Amino acid sequence: QIVWAPDNWLNLFASYVHVAGKGKDRFTIFPRYHQWDVVEKLLFRTQSEGTGFNKLIQHSAGSGKSNSIAWLAHGLSRLHTPNNVALLDEAAVAAGLGANEPVFDKVIIITDRVVLDRQLQATVAGFDHTPGMIETIDKTKTSEDLRAALEGKKARIIVTTLQKFPVVAQAATDLSGTRFAVIADEAHSSQSGEAVKDLKQV
Repeated sequence: QIVWAPDNWLNLFASYVHVAGKGKDRFTIFPRYHQWDVVEKLLFRTQSEGTGFNKLIQHSAGSGKSNSIAWLAHGLSRLHTPNNVALLDEAAVAAGLGANEPVFDKVIIITDRVVLDRQLQATVAGFDHTPGMIETIDKTKTSEDLRAALEGKKARIIVTTLQKFPVVAQAATDLSGTRFAVIADEAHSSQSGEAVKDLKQV
């Protein structure tokens, strides 16, 4: 009943359903209910609460974590304040946002693995075909590449490893006032240790 509501059905086709693969190996990806439900709830809460809040998603093995992260990242990158200034809530006003402005300047997906999760990287990139929209800072790139991506205006979604953040922390003053949405893959391991101190400082 919820899925078949007209607005939800249109939203599913506009923001979730997509075709992956090439040639004869092409297939359509349709979100499972729990994936669609958690992403929509997170987007709604972020829209209503504003920036600066932590949220936790609990996923079991095989439940489609990479797709959920990709849908959430793209949703957060498109999240805007209301068109009408009168509809702005206190959180948006406190953050200095006006009408119809992006809630976040960048969405950063963090994984704690030295070698980027290839499935996650491919999934996020496969959801959007706009050149430059997604920047992947993998083992072939340096922390300076990450800093350039964070400071640049082109890339809206950045996928990187926790280990790349120490150099960025040293130059964080250039990023002052920028609003980031940070999605930590496997938060139980990504939110502890020395490396995460640099992430939190940035």
